Amino acid sequence: MLEQRTDNVYIYPNTANNALVMRCEKLSGVFYNDAFRYKVWPFVAKGHSDVIINTILVQFGLAFGTTDVGDRRLPYITGVDIDVDINRFDINIQIYGNIWSDFASLFEVFFVGTVADLIDQAATYGLQTGIPSLTNGLISKSNGYLPVPVYPEWTLDWETQYRANVTDTFFQVGVKGLFFDKSIGETEPAGVVIPELPGHNTTRNQKFQAYVSSYSIDSFFQSWVEVGTVAAWFNASYIPANDTVQLTTGALDELLPGIADYYGADLPVNIYFNIVNFGNIGIYEEN
Repeated sequence: MLEQRTDNVYIYPNTANNALVMRCEKLSGVFYNDAFRYKVWPFVAKGHSDVIINTILVQFGLAFGTTDVGDRRLPYITGVDIDVDINRFDINIQIYGNIWSDFASLFEVFFVGTVADLIDQAATYGLQTGIPSLTNGLISKSNGYLPVPVYPEWTLDWETQYRANVTDTFFQVGVKGLFFDKSIGETEPAGVVIPELPGHNTTRNQKFQAYVSSYSIDSFFQSWVEVGTVAAWFNASYIPANDTVQLTTGALDELLPGIADYYGADLPVNIYFNIVNFGNIGIYEEN
């Protein structure tokens, strides 16, 4: 169990390795051993132990690259700038058990360095290999596809042709952003060219910037009507009685000539709509 002191946490870029680095200079932690048994004839020591460390420095960086998996290009993470430093003068080892365990606790000073080295090695391995391996495994398993909630076949293709980019002032990443019906397969939006989008606009002062193209928006709406139904009732009662515009046969007579004569004027109308297609969605600056 680790406890973090937030006033000594730093996150900064390492542009040489295209990485983001996190450094925490004053972590404290308790490491548990639920059960141990050690025999040196004719003595057997058994019990459990706690190792309390009040000052741990932990630093690790994630470097961003890409890897090809079949015909797909996906992000790939590697560990860099790994540093684990345990203050050996600030360790408290507590041993609980039988009389021989109590006897062993008297010699804590002789093996505290060994315990610190083992924790150091385990933490370094986890940061250097464990976290990147787990992350890359999850990315590889997804193959660059993300299920979209609501409909089981709705999927987002987030494949990335270029690695995430780390600079001294910003972090940016771009993905394909195509929504599609998995049962049909990927369908490019008709007549839509993928535009060049900025990763970071220096003329804007917003710290977080996100850019979405009409390519993604077109595919979102088009795939929506493929995987599900975009339909509903809009009833005349939804409009307040004091509103100047009402949903009546008279109001709709220009759109549907003859409806007022056939059903009678000023009768309320409930409308059922079913959208079967979206396309050619335009996006304009400052609109």
